[in-house]
Amino acid sequence: MTAGSTASTAPLFAIAQSERIRVFANVPQSVSVDIGEGSEAQVTASEYPNRAFNGKVARTSRSIDPRARTLKVEVDLSNDDLALIPGMYLQVAFHLKPTSFVQVPASALIFR
Repeated sequence: MTAGSTASTAPLFAIAQSERIRVFANVPQSVSVDIGEGSEAQVTASEYPNRAFNGKVARTSRSIDPRARTLKVEVDLSNDDLALIPGMYLQVAFHLKPTSFVQVPASALIFR
């Protein structure tokens, strides 16, 4: 690549620290009050169907996105064997405190 070239400028290399991964997740507003710093989370990847990675919520945006009605949450987890790589799509399950009430789907109710 030469100076002044009109060719696309792709980076020659990228630097990433992958021993500790930060995962971003959007949490629905309905459970946002139950998630805070230190909450436990379990992260899974379709590439590793029989493996789960445990992490903790490092921080939240402390603000609900008005369009999506979600809370942005950052989960930090250990990745010592470098199995997860930056940019992967992951599933995050949060360990929420049990509530004292039972939620019943509206489709299960019969009105007379």
